[in-house]
Amino acid sequence: MVKRLKITLWSLEAHKLSSRKGKYDTESRTAETKKWFEKTSERFAVDPDHIYYKVTGPRIENLAFIDDAKFQSVPMAMSIKMHSEAPIDVKKNIALSIGMNRSFWKSIIEKYKIPLSTTLVYLGCGIGLYQIIVTVLRVFGAKV
Repeated sequence: MVKRLKITLWSLEAHKLSSRKGKYDTESRTAETKKWFEKTSERFAVDPDHIYYKVTGPRIENLAFIDDAKFQSVPMAMSIKMHSEAPIDVKKNIALSIGMNRSFWKSIIEKYKIPLSTTLVYLGCGIGLYQIIVTVLRVFGAKV
């Protein structure tokens, strides 16, 4: 009896990471995927050593990284470079942090900014406008 496992296949093309759900056949070592809107399916040769396990809570998912051009699996080290060996660029890190903070504060200011017309309406609704006029008249020497 052929055992078929559920598997998620990840492909990395240029700057696009995409996933596909499929079934893995342990006997023929192939994974078959099908897009939900297409009737045709694609097969990929998946090496059992290239299958990794992702633990999400109580579930364990099988996943593999594939090369779309060759229709076969690749080891994780070849498919994704986890981190660069180059030293950290401090200037770029600070510039990105300041830029992010600047946009954050700008959005906060724009959110709570009250226009002049609204301020005058608020003053006119209460006694505030009368107090401003009286203060201005008293500055110029009028006895009010």
